[in-house]
Amino acid sequence: MSPRTARPAASHGWTLAELLLATLVAAIIASWALAPLRHALLHARRVAATATLLQLSLHQERHRAVHGRYAADLIDLGWTDARAACTPPGACAYELRLHARSADGDDYELQALPLRGQGEDRCGVLRVDHLGRRGAAAPDCW
Repeated sequence: MSPRTARPAASHGWTLAELLLATLVAAIIASWALAPLRHALLHARRVAATATLLQLSLHQERHRAVHGRYAADLIDLGWTDARAACTPPGACAYELRLHARSADGDDYELQALPLRGQGEDRCGVLRVDHLGRRGAAAPDCW
């Protein structure tokens, strides 16, 4: 065989250009998928926080039925420091707080304050009070 008619060796693998193009396409697809995933994660954490606030509100009503007044802090409701610190458990997306509005224990406000990445959520601080009134920065957060 003459040098002019020799066939090139078979190629094994991708060229650098093909690899870069495949990486670019994968990055574009991933960026499209991450936005809805992030939104779903924020929503799931907010739902967990609202459920926890409603659970605490029920604990407050039980406390008032037994003691004649609302609890002044989360410990009085049987919530330990670790459990009261954040919700959902282990994720710490929200810090839970109880504010007694009056000294006689006739009213309260429960709050879930967003932490770290949850601060990107449009709803901000979630609230519920002794009358069952719910509040947040946006109207459809509950």
